[in-house]
Formats: sequence, structure tokens, C-alpha cells
Amino acid sequence: MIDVENSIKAQESEGYKNWAVKHNLKQASETLLFLQENDLENLDKLNNFVEGSENRITDIQSEISSVDSRLKEIASLQKHLSAYNKTRNVFEQYQRSKQSPDFYRKHKEAIDKCIKAKEHFDSLGLETLPKYKDLQAEYSALMGEKNKAYAERNSVKKELRDYINAKRNIDMILDNHPEPEANREERTRKERTRTR
Repeated sequence: MIDVENSIKAQESEGYKNWAVKHNLKQASETLLFLQENDLENLDKLNNFVEGSENRITDIQSEISSVDSRLKEIASLQKHLSAYNKTRNVFEQYQRSKQSPDFYRKHKEAIDKCIKAKEHFDSLGLETLPKYKDLQAEYSALMGEKNKAYAERNSVKKELRDYINAKRNIDMILDNHPEPEANREERTRKERTRTR
């Protein structure tokens, strides 16, 4: 809704003022319908919905961060597992050669990759190496979870915007918190940034 009383545009243009009044009536009716459809009969319930949506967004973001962390672990593990599988035979030959300096010079890159991969596995405390296909399956499943979480987060953000708009409109209707248009526009910009 537009604060017609404090709007510079409305004071300068009678046409804009008339449009703003009609716009406010439309917004008021849409807000009341929204509140009825969502069974929000009082401000406390509306405030609880806003708070609940904000908390849910935080929880979803935490889930996404956790999944992202595991995806990075899996990607790193896959990289080292692939390197290990490609270089293991060379490393075993190097050990059978009793760590011959000549053999090492010829196969330095492969041996170093194998050692680095083994060190990575040791740092994770792995007793047995996972299968590459199992890692791929887990990665794929986690990507599905992440995509679902993003979709849910976007849905909750839209819901939150609707609740915030309804709350703002109710405050304007009840004249609880009238604010100059410049302040409202700045707050709206900040809220858009926050819910992205």
C-alpha cells in the first residue's frame, strides 16, 4: 500500500493521488482475502507465521550448507580415488623395485599422485576405500536433496514475502506504523535483498 498522506508524488499530482487511493483499496481487499484464505484472524498469528517462515528459511539454508559440504567431500574423495586407481599399479611397481631412484625419476608424477591420494585417505581415517560408483550414487542423491531444498526455500521465501506484505498493509490500514514513502521504498529494497 502507498502512504498517500506522506507521498510527495500524491501531493504533486492529483492523478497519482487518485490512482494511489484506488491501489490502496485494491491492496486492502487482496490483503483481507489473503488473511481469510490463510486463516490469519489476528496480528499475533500473522507475526508467528512471519517468524516461522524466517526460521524455516534459516533451517533450509543450514541443510543446503550441510549438503554442499558433503558434496565437496565426495568430489575431493572421487578425485583422489580416481588418481589412486590410475597410479596404484605404478606405485606397487615402485615398491617392488625397492624404491629405486631411477624408477622414481621415470614415474615421479604417478607415484606422487598415489602418495597424495593415500595421504588423503589416511586423513579421513578410511579403513576401506569406497567404491567410485557408490560415491557417484551418493552425490546424485545429495544433488536431488539440494534441488528439493532450493525449491522449498524459494517457496517459503515467496510465502514470507506474502506474509510481510500482508503485515505491512494491515499496519497501514490500522495506521499502526505509517511511514514516509522514501523510508518504505528503502525498507522494501532491503527486504528484497534479504529474501534473495
